Amino acid sequence: MNPNSYQFVKLYRIRREFYEFDKYDSNDEIIEHIINQHLEKHPFYKKNCHKSTITQGDLKYTFYAYRHEDIDAVWKDFFPSNLISDYSFKTQGTSFVLFAHKNNDEIFAIIGGKGVNVIQKFASTYFGIDLYEKFADLSKDTSTFIESRSVTGNLTFDQNTFRNNRPILDSLPLGRIPTKIHISLNKEHWELFFENKSEQESEEGFLEIGSSFFVKTRMNFKELHYFIERVFSIWKQDKKESMSRFERVEDTNLIDKTLFPLFLEQLRDKASKHFSISRSDEKYLSDYDLVHPQKIVKFYECDEYKVFEKSSPKEFFATNDRSKIFINTLKHVYDKVNSNNEYDFNKFIMGIQLKGYSLGNLVTKGQFIIHVNTEVSYNGKSYFLIDNQWYQIFGNFIEEVNSKCEKVLV
Repeated sequence: MNPNSYQFVKLYRIRREFYEFDKYDSNDEIIEHIINQHLEKHPFYKKNCHKSTITQGDLKYTFYAYRHEDIDAVWKDFFPSNLISDYSFKTQGTSFVLFAHKNNDEIFAIIGGKGVNVIQKFASTYFGIDLYEKFADLSKDTSTFIESRSVTGNLTFDQNTFRNNRPILDSLPLGRIPTKIHISLNKEHWELFFENKSEQESEEGFLEIGSSFFVKTRMNFKELHYFIERVFSIWKQDKKESMSRFERVEDTNLIDKTLFPLFLEQLRDKASKHFSISRSDEKYLSDYDLVHPQKIVKFYECDEYKVFEKSSPKEFFATNDRSKIFINTLKHVYDKVNSNNEYDFNKFIMGIQLKGYSLGNLVTKGQFIIHVNTEVSYNGKSYFLIDNQWYQIFGNFIEEVNSKCEKVLV
């Protein structure tokens, strides 16, 4: 290890509560599951992969790396085929994941190259934001960029870049869910995560929070180790401030046994009521929005959408109008299965795949069901399904709006 080797590091959190991990008792088993699943999906990496583990104090590091070949398609497609002949334009690269974990505690991960493909399925969607809320000072901390999602209204997705640093409290759109924020580092942040960084480094850095927690400053491995230890400690703290009144539902039992079944029941009910009486008013289904949960902008930019039954190579519906996707997919399900049969309806609709294309190239894909955004009522409360995440209104929304307005005016 060279103490003078410095790198930028993005930190992710592995969701130990993910259902595939229920049968495991240790972090080692969970990590082994993640690695094995990656190698099963890409068996050609097995000959060129490496795994090793070291322990420093009570912190264990598990390193998984693999070599892969990529084709520089830009140049390959640029030249005439008779000029380049059989030259493949293949380049070799290395990707890795470094898992940092403790016994019966959290698992954090650092990636390099295409390592995000290994953990993407298992990583927390908004870990960076969740961690920041444990030490945030929204009236003092400043930002230069905010990306957010809407729960209500016509504006689905919004990005704001500020010429000068603005207090986050002044920058957060009311009634929206922040998805990515750039926060200027201050002395308090610096002292929270590092021991010996200079003041100049502090002034030049910033935090990028979203799915990952990214301190935009280079660190060596010794500094990384201290940084991760601090993250373990901070993660155990209660939330200090919330950046949105729409709080994610963390109760997996509530989601799996109540909210998600209610959502599917609502879809069955809508299909039965809408199509059984041959309604033609599509506004009847206007309380559903459709967008890819991780690729919002790319999904909207697609010029063609295709919907497939499970394992079918041929789409059953294609359109260039995304507003037609939901109603036509629901009608296909209604025509194919009995909407009164809960098991058949749920199994069929959960197998449907939605793919988005741009100029004939596949851009987005995923289960149709994870594209659906809507509202579900339960026990007198409203729950919102947004980007495959469940939210509820936290506290008194009207009072919070008035309070924030007063702070801004002051």
